[in-house]
Amino acid sequence: MIISAVYLLVRCLTVLTRHRASKDAELLVLRHENAVLRRQIGRVRYKPGDRLWLAALSRLVPRRRWGEVFAVTPAMLLAWHRRRAIRRWDYTHRRRPGRPSTAAAIRKLVIRIATENPTWGHRRVQDELVRLGHPIAASTVSQILHDAGIDPAPRRAGPSGQQLLTAQARGILAADFVHVDTVLLRRLYALIVIEHGTRRVHLAGITGQPDGAWTTQAARNFLVDLGHRATTVKFLIRDRAGQFTSSFDAVFTAEGIRILASPPQASRANAICEKMLGTLRRELLDRPLIVNEHHLRQVLTEYLQHYNTARPHRSLGQLTPAQAGTQPPDPVNLAEHWIHRKQVLGGLTREYYIAALPPSVATRERRSPRESYFRAPRYAGAGGADLGEVLVTCGKIPDGDEEAWCREWGALADRVRGIGLAALAAGHRVSARDALLRASNYYRTADFYRRSDPDNDATSARLARLSRETFAAAVELLDVPGRDPL
Repeated sequence: MIISAVYLLVRCLTVLTRHRASKDAELLVLRHENAVLRRQIGRVRYKPGDRLWLAALSRLVPRRRWGEVFAVTPAMLLAWHRRRAIRRWDYTHRRRPGRPSTAAAIRKLVIRIATENPTWGHRRVQDELVRLGHPIAASTVSQILHDAGIDPAPRRAGPSGQQLLTAQARGILAADFVHVDTVLLRRLYALIVIEHGTRRVHLAGITGQPDGAWTTQAARNFLVDLGHRATTVKFLIRDRAGQFTSSFDAVFTAEGIRILASPPQASRANAICEKMLGTLRRELLDRPLIVNEHHLRQVLTEYLQHYNTARPHRSLGQLTPAQAGTQPPDPVNLAEHWIHRKQVLGGLTREYYIAALPPSVATRERRSPRESYFRAPRYAGAGGADLGEVLVTCGKIPDGDEEAWCREWGALADRVRGIGLAALAAGHRVSARDALLRASNYYRTADFYRRSDPDNDATSARLARLSRETFAAAVELLDVPGRDPL
């Protein structure tokens, strides 16, 4: 800035020493150029040296001609001066750091607690944080909520429709009958009761004559089985069937449970129970043939055990009725676990459980393909592999790609098997035997990473079958034929 000011001062002195006529001509040229530039440029930006020079020359030009000579106004000159004064007395760079801001994790926790508890104010949220071991001021909590667009007042919003129904569902039971026709066309009736809050289903009884006396006794038995949980029930929803007599209602009324009879022909008034009965019929009752009452009781008991302990429900966040009110399980890496399958009702449905792999199996199964390259060539001395074929195949498999492992070894096994069958057709028994023996080992190697669920893996089943077939064909071509030890 100083150099530019000195340059402009020298130039001014040079202009003052010129002849008056030449100076006037130069001034006219400069004025015209200035007018042209003003038309072309919307806003002129000045450097500090330009502002200093214009401010100095403004003293030599009458004020009434400033608008003609200068491209700036007096207000702009005053604004420049104010800016310089502000920068002169600005000490913000000397300020020390103030109180550190609230950690992002604390902010998220405050917003989470306030969102999950609509009736809590900022002081109640502060109390909860202090109880958790983090001292924080109530004003800080209030400011965090305000910045997040959440009212710090104690009641921000009323419960949603889903929250209202969920809170009421914990005290509601629903009951209805489902009928089943046996092999001999005898109709049996099963009384089903479901808890709305947990979706747990109970079998209250089975009979061929569901009269009022039987239904009343079934209600007494059900309350005995329900135990202390009966004290939390407030309502029982049922339809207007004749089996639900006044004595049936009296059993529940004596326990403080109010009876809600659904309107006639209004199945949606008891929607949860009706939906459960539909599931029961689709997944169970429409599939096996029921012989008698004892058979139906066994089938229903086993299925309801599966329904309550192993069948996930979307209304419960994919948890089972037995897990209602708990947190979802932690995510696991399924590649590091075995999946155990349990058949229910002889295979009508299935349950799946996670079991950790034993350490030795886990180490063997999760080895990368590059670490497993020595599986195939170790049998080269016995004629079960060719080193050239092994090296070429290994070069085609990216490290860690198990699909490529299966694909490339399977392709090699198919090609070598074709060579063996062609040699056998041509009468070359030794060549055919060697090729089929290598193919058997290659099929076995291709199946190495597909053994987690061989019963449901078509590719694994095919590779295992071809490995056995090619090995058996190679054994038959030995000089001393082998035999099955079994």
